[in-house]
Amino acid sequence: MITFIIHIDKHNNFNKIFIPLAIKFLEILKKNNASIAKNDSNKKDARKIIFGSHAKPEYWKLTSSEEDIIVNLEPLYKKEFREKNKSYIDLLKSRTTFDYCSLNSEFLYNHFYFKVPPHFVYSQKDSFNNIEKKYDNLFVGSRNKKRLDFLKKISETKLKLFTSFRIFSKNLDLAIKQSKIYLHLDYDENTVFNNFKFAQCSKYETIYAGHSGNIIDNPHMKEMLNLSLFKQDDEMLSGIENLISNQKDYLKALNEQKKISSIYEDEFNSFIKSFLKLS
Repeated sequence: MITFIIHIDKHNNFNKIFIPLAIKFLEILKKNNASIAKNDSNKKDARKIIFGSHAKPEYWKLTSSEEDIIVNLEPLYKKEFREKNKSYIDLLKSRTTFDYCSLNSEFLYNHFYFKVPPHFVYSQKDSFNNIEKKYDNLFVGSRNKKRLDFLKKISETKLKLFTSFRIFSKNLDLAIKQSKIYLHLDYDENTVFNNFKFAQCSKYETIYAGHSGNIIDNPHMKEMLNLSLFKQDDEMLSGIENLISNQKDYLKALNEQKKISSIYEDEFNSFIKSFLKLS
């Protein structure tokens, strides 16, 4: 039986964001009776599953083997990204890749497509049903003109907005719990649906809402269009205001989100089970 070891690249502090997803991988691997070794294990024949290797691809080219697995959550389909990250592209082509987006496929060799599974961003010990919703909208992410322009529009309404960038783990967990909406804003026009942020949010009593992006890999999200997902800024602003003021639509969106989250949970379990059969 092949043994797996989970690794998260430590060259970039922002790779902390992958810790909850790595824990979810570990959970489902164990559920499917995979053999797991600790990160500090000297087990030389163990197969690494590596998160965040885009931060230092040269390091992982030297310290991983062709049998190891790179989990890619970066937009290889964007020409600008590929031009700036040629070493990373070379690394992916020389390793097995678990990839989140079908549009990346043409730039990979040995790869498997997976849906990012729903997961809590911090370990849950107590019920959070009684936590007060202090904010209407939570936005976490980097800023550019497109995003800043929309955040300004929100600030000009009566909606309560909380924004942050360097927020992880327990702090992010609390911020999501205290917010009615976990807001996603596309960084540019050439963007796919943000599976990662949806997965971060969908196990909470908080709605993922914002730009829909390209939903080519997420047909279930058609149910959310014009309810919590929107193509245009004006539609999104009025849609978010409606979700906050209209409890019926808010609960409808939350219910649909839970249904989709359950589907994605099952799909990820099936993905891991199928991969293990091939290993």
